[in-house]
Amino acid sequence: MAASPVIVIIAIYAAWTGISMLLYAAGTLLSADGLLFSVLVESTVIFHLCLAALATAFFMVYAMKELRVRSGLRMWLIGLCLLLTGILYLSTRRISPDAVFLSQIAQVLNTANLLVFAALIGSWIAVYVKRPAELVPLGIVVMMADGFSVQQGPSREIIETLTTYYQSGMPGPPPAVDFLLMKIIVPGIGHPVPLFGVSDWIIIAFFSAVAAKFGMNDNLAGKSLSEMMAKQKPAFYFPVSALGLYIAVFSAHMLDTFLPALPFVVLFYLVYIIIRYPHMRDLSRFEWTATIGAIVLMTAVMILFARAAKLPF
Repeated sequence: MAASPVIVIIAIYAAWTGISMLLYAAGTLLSADGLLFSVLVESTVIFHLCLAALATAFFMVYAMKELRVRSGLRMWLIGLCLLLTGILYLSTRRISPDAVFLSQIAQVLNTANLLVFAALIGSWIAVYVKRPAELVPLGIVVMMADGFSVQQGPSREIIETLTTYYQSGMPGPPPAVDFLLMKIIVPGIGHPVPLFGVSDWIIIAFFSAVAAKFGMNDNLAGKSLSEMMAKQKPAFYFPVSALGLYIAVFSAHMLDTFLPALPFVVLFYLVYIIIRYPHMRDLSRFEWTATIGAIVLMTAVMILFARAAKLPF
């Protein structure tokens, strides 16, 4: 018998929060610097990506099937996620700067909440995909839209706000957009470290749900999600899209600059799936038209905004 989606979600909250706080406690006992610290940071990043992927697989195996037929419950759960984010955001405004542990708890719980929110939204969007080949135009739109947003759109302002906040030593409560970032606990660092945005994991959850829906295996570590769902037994899961996210995070760290992660996520996923499943290349006339149209439209929008930005006011 399938577990209730509510119980599944509570388990994800508990596991993520518990493991994160264990890492926080370990950080108070360990000290590392130089090469050892760099290895520790990268190991922690990989560990959390694996943990997030496993939580997503857990959600897909035990909750997705029931949520497909109980759309009302899904909407309630999404609403509760948004409410919890609001409560956590307001609570950080009241927490004393000296109450470090309470601040850590709030931010860790918010990340668990964003992880659940991403799984709810990503699996919901996947319901409306009718053919796997539809992912090609959708993926191109996502890549171009994210690139545009980072260069000229709202993401640019968000990045500037967060960069100013973190580079100035995090004075006072974090800005509201900080609560859209998924953060991890790295032993030896006194505060949760921003890793990627919730939109990145929404797309990963979406790709995972679509792969499961059409019986495709995007898991680099073995069994497909569809096989896990059929047997009602999750296994180690690390999707190719998560590898793309890690490459984006690692590259940004090495170059000491911000890189949009979604192009990496989408590109890794589409290339892998198209090579492994040739029918993904069988686009209908409408899908070809949508793909070309999306490229032309997004290119035109980017050119117009670039020209507008150079105009004097």
